[in-house]
Amino acid sequence: MDVPAHTKSWGEAFPAMVVHCKHSTASAQSASDIPALNPSRNLTFAVVARVLAAVAAVFPDEYLHLGADEVRLACWEEDGDLMAWARSKGLTKGGSVAKGIFDYFEERVLGLVEPLGKRVVLW
Repeated sequence: MDVPAHTKSWGEAFPAMVVHCKHSTASAQSASDIPALNPSRNLTFAVVARVLAAVAAVFPDEYLHLGADEVRLACWEEDGDLMAWARSKGLTKGGSVAKGIFDYFEERVLGLVEPLGKRVVLW
């Protein structure tokens, strides 16, 4: 799996859990690289939890790779509601709200993996 980026297809099924932005960068390999999951939505973590549980049940490895690279922070920064939510929670890292959002997302997802008995690998 690779979250929170590379999630355009997730947004096709659950539009509310993906930040739909117009931002693109030269480093994006495809349009699928740009959207990112929306950490301000409980739905996001409910779906991620179910997918993680399904993956953990199918693959007996002790490791679960979650990617976590190539997140287009500028995409999150385009979403005024997400940025307001993050500011209300005091999510900043090194002066960047988007980096704070990323850390929040990762901490929540790591908390979902722990009960599955897996060790997380990130890029």
